[in-house]
Amino acid sequence: MGIVHALLDWLKAPEQTGLRRDFAVWFGRVFLPKRLPGVQLPPLGELSEVYHMLAENLESWTDQWKREGIEQGLEQGLEQGIEQGREATRHILVRQVRRRFGLTIAEQTEPLLARIVDLQTLEDLGDQLLISPDGEDWLRAVRHMSVGEEH
Repeated sequence: MGIVHALLDWLKAPEQTGLRRDFAVWFGRVFLPKRLPGVQLPPLGELSEVYHMLAENLESWTDQWKREGIEQGLEQGLEQGIEQGREATRHILVRQVRRRFGLTIAEQTEPLLARIVDLQTLEDLGDQLLISPDGEDWLRAVRHMSVGEEH
């Protein structure tokens, strides 16, 4: 807005009407579309129209961008939180498997759990860990559930 205002002051003489019009067209076709993606701009034939259009819309555009940024941030935060929950659940399962069935079974478990993205499936495996009589039964259950995840 400051640049447009300065141009209006600088180009206020009547003989500079053509230059004001050229700047308005440039702002409307080149400068603003690159900086305001997705915003429909009216045809701008005079530099004062550019200034007034910016003055009228800048606040609502800023509010819209803030809302979109907040929504995007919340979405990303939720996705990161869910992924962290999965990772923590996998980590706990591997730790418990190591304590219950030993290092070898835990090492075999880790890549199988990495394929599972559904948190409920990981939680179900926590229950399975409690009822599996041995490491081989546990690995069968994990393989079965990880195969179900791939479909």
